[in-house]
Amino acid sequence: MKKKRKKIVRIVLSLCFVLIFVGSYTIHTRMNVAQRLEEVLKQNENTFLKRNNVTTVNAQELTTTSSDAATTDTKDCTQSEYDSEDSFESESRVTSIITWGDSMTAGVNGDGVSYPLVLERLTGITTENYGISGDSSEEITDRAVKYGAACDSVVIIEMGDNGGWDNNFDELIQQYHEIIDAAGTDKYIIISSTDDPNDYDQIWAYTDEAIGLENTWYEEALEQEFGDHVLKARQYLIQCGLEISGLRADQADQERARMGYISEKLRKVNLDNTHLNAAGYTAQAYGVYELGIQLGYWN
Repeated sequence: MKKKRKKIVRIVLSLCFVLIFVGSYTIHTRMNVAQRLEEVLKQNENTFLKRNNVTTVNAQELTTTSSDAATTDTKDCTQSEYDSEDSFESESRVTSIITWGDSMTAGVNGDGVSYPLVLERLTGITTENYGISGDSSEEITDRAVKYGAACDSVVIIEMGDNGGWDNNFDELIQQYHEIIDAAGTDKYIIISSTDDPNDYDQIWAYTDEAIGLENTWYEEALEQEFGDHVLKARQYLIQCGLEISGLRADQADQERARMGYISEKLRKVNLDNTHLNAAGYTAQAYGVYELGIQLGYWN
C-alpha cells in the first residue's frame, strides 16, 4: 500500500513539474514575441509621426522610419498614395478587424510578428488573426463563410498562394466576394501577393522581364474588380518596405526593385522566397494601415 502511495506521489509530482515547465515556456515565449514586436515597432516611431503629421502618440500608436527608398523611379514615401484627408468613406464605428488568410497572415518566418499583430498596435482596434498555414483559397473561403456576419468589422483577405481556385482567376474573385458577402460589410481590404513575378516555384510567376512597379496581371485584375480596396503589397513593399523598416537600400535592392521584386531584406531567404520576415510583415501592416485611413476605417 505504501509503495502504491509513493508511486502515486511520484506521478503527481512529475505531472506538476511538467505543467510548471510548460507554463513557464509558454510565458517565456509570449514575452519574447511581445519584446520582439516592441523592438520592431519602437524603432520606427519618430519618422511615422513626421510622415503622418501626428503630434502625439501613446505606447499603442506606432510608426514608420526613414532611410533611402528601395527603388529608382518610384514615389516619395514621405507622401503616401494612401494618405488623403478627404478620402474618408465610412462613418460607422469599427469594433474589430478580422483577417483571413494562410501562412502569410499567420506570420510564418516572422519570429512572432505578423501583420495583423502590428496592425492592431497601429489602429488600437482588436484584430483577429484567422491565418492558417497551408490553407487554400477554397478552405479560407469556407472558414470565413461559416464565421458569418461581421457587420461592424473591417475584413482583410490575403489568399490564393496555395491554390484552391483551379488556375481560374474568376473563381478566386468569386471567393473574395463570398467572404465579403458573408461578412455583410462594405469595409474590406484585399492584399495581393508579395511573391516575385519570376519565382516559378510559386503560383503567381509569369515573367522574367523587368516590370518594376507595373501591375502584374493579377494586381490589375484585382484592382479592376475591387478598386481602391486593394493593397498591391508587392508594389508597396518595393516602394516603402525598407524605409519603414529603417533599412538602407543597396545596389542589389535597387536592381530587384527594377525587376519588380521586393528586397531580400524583407524575407528570410535562407528559409524560403515567399514568406516575409518581421520587418516585411511590419511594413505590410503599415500599407494596410495607410489604406485603411484612406478608406475611412480608422484615423
